[in-house]
Amino acid sequence: MRKIIEKRRGLRFPENKPIAIITEENQAYKGIMTDKSKWGAFVSTKKAFTIGQKVIIATLSDDNKIKDKKNAQVKRVTDVGIGVRYEKADLSLTSPPGF
Repeated sequence: MRKIIEKRRGLRFPENKPIAIITEENQAYKGIMTDKSKWGAFVSTKKAFTIGQKVIIATLSDDNKIKDKKNAQVKRVTDVGIGVRYEKADLSLTSPPGF
């Protein structure tokens, strides 16, 4: 039996949060953050991004105003979205929400 080795630095927690992905060209695209960790997140989006691309992940309030921004880099691209790694760890996330 083959053992699966997890390469991620931290635990990932489920999420379902609308966000904006802002490019270096200051273009904003909609996405849904589907999971997160203190080191990064996976964002479901229809926009095509490239590995290595620098972006800002902006969380939105209920009235679609920017609440928080994190500098990030695209590390993974799939047909349903992107995996990003934050420039700085989100130290506020140490355990699953609600625990």
